[in-house]
Amino acid sequence: MSKEDEKTTANKEINGGPDKNSEKRKFISLGFPPRKDLLNFVEENLDKNVLKKLGKTPQRWLEELDIILYGINGDNLVCAIDMYLPPKEDKEFRNLGKDVFLYRGDNFRLRGLWLSKEKTRYGFQQKNIPHTEWRHYKLATQSKLWIDTNFEKYAQCFLPENFESKAQKISEGRRPIYSFEINLGEKNITVYAKGATILGEIHLYKPPSYRLTNFSRLEKLSSKSEMEKLEKMAKQKIKVPEIIGTYESLFEEYLFLKKVDGQYPNEYLKTHRQIIIKQDAEMLANLCLLGYRKQGFADFDDKIFDGKNLYLIDVDEVVDIYSENYLSKREFRDILINPLNQKLLKKFRLFQKSLFKQTLKDVLYDYRQSLIPSKEDKILYIKTFYKNIGWGKPKESEIKKLLKFPKDYLTFDRAVALASDTG
Repeated sequence: MSKEDEKTTANKEINGGPDKNSEKRKFISLGFPPRKDLLNFVEENLDKNVLKKLGKTPQRWLEELDIILYGINGDNLVCAIDMYLPPKEDKEFRNLGKDVFLYRGDNFRLRGLWLSKEKTRYGFQQKNIPHTEWRHYKLATQSKLWIDTNFEKYAQCFLPENFESKAQKISEGRRPIYSFEINLGEKNITVYAKGATILGEIHLYKPPSYRLTNFSRLEKLSSKSEMEKLEKMAKQKIKVPEIIGTYESLFEEYLFLKKVDGQYPNEYLKTHRQIIIKQDAEMLANLCLLGYRKQGFADFDDKIFDGKNLYLIDVDEVVDIYSENYLSKREFRDILINPLNQKLLKKFRLFQKSLFKQTLKDVLYDYRQSLIPSKEDKILYIKTFYKNIGWGKPKESEIKKLLKFPKDYLTFDRAVALASDTG
């Protein structure tokens, strides 16, 4: 790594991280050379023989790489001509084909594709001077690690190349999840590293005639957006895992969370049922107040109880109830344009309340044989929800209506699943 790159890597921004408004916690930004580049992404997801093919038809592949990069982050593949000289003496400077080279060595600034072309140029007193033109294509940007300053000296432990080989893989799905331990001197802590789904949509059968891969567009759950969601929940008094930081690069992202010690809530129902009922109802109300809805809220596998507090440990299925996709038939534009219109505001508040009540009713239905089997349990849940959301005490008629379910009752989750199966 060059001195300039080392200087960049050491660059720090105190208080510029995800928790700017917190007086107790500070985050720091650290830059590192990324482990993966654009060609790694293509090799792993689209064409494992891309390097061999690129050496034979570089121009076509440069066009394809430009399309893929634009689909990932909206940027074009940039070419620098004769800005730097290639590291030809470095053993990592690899020849892919005629006049085509790839460098993935220690000097981050010089990493990327190199194409050479013999040309002539004019000097001050001489014409047709032989010249080798070098075109350099950067394939990645520097990665960024946002991390709690309490963990700053352990920053290297949070790089994927360092923790993945030692960590236990928790999830085998499209989204990688790892757990690993860090020794803080006096104690060890367990960290969960939650990756992002990188590969999005692809063409189902074969690419169009003008394409070399079937990549269509990228969809991923950003680690930073997930972190911001957790922060909002924490401020709304929802118990969530402690955030340690995030790792962000063009092709890899991880959210780092401290493990919550405890068990699934159903393990405590015999001894702590009423506490769990109250905290679960409070959690549901607070999610509504944030404009969120947790798909499968009544499933215990996304919650942990430590004997005192109930935690929501996974927010993958937390969605925005006001998003266009979630409520595509609802139009809130009028109230946004004219918020002083009391008629529109009242109409919106009535709809909002009905939405929250429907969310509560679905949860009461799903919990009827697990968390709240008795009528007293159900009433406690309803009263706690009402109090926490700011509605006061529920009327007897409201309680009866919430607890009355027709034989063919469908929760929102089940209705969506049924529509997906038959659609």
